[in-house]
Amino acid sequence: LNQAFRGSGAVILIFSVNKSGAFQGFARMRSMTGQAKAITDPFNGFGQLFDVEWLRVIDVQADNVSHLENILDNGRAVGFSRDGQELTYCVGAELCHLFDLRLFQTNPKTY
Repeated sequence: LNQAFRGSGAVILIFSVNKSGAFQGFARMRSMTGQAKAITDPFNGFGQLFDVEWLRVIDVQADNVSHLENILDNGRAVGFSRDGQELTYCVGAELCHLFDLRLFQTNPKTY
């Protein structure tokens, strides 16, 4: 993650709860790992904290992303991605667009 953070304008992290059948949202990485602004560590030293800015928090069902395949994961469907799996720019952008679309469909006035 740190290498991506140093080498790009933005690192977008897409979150999914294991076996939920959905993606729950996406956030922008705001600090390198180990350099979070948090004063306390809720994980008691397990891993390195880093700051994120949540951009969308809404469920997108795996059925709605079944057409997206990740060539960086041997062409597997995005819904089968594992923690830390990198996506191509195009696939990541389309997935983020699906979050926006879902948010708009849920409540157009707040979008």
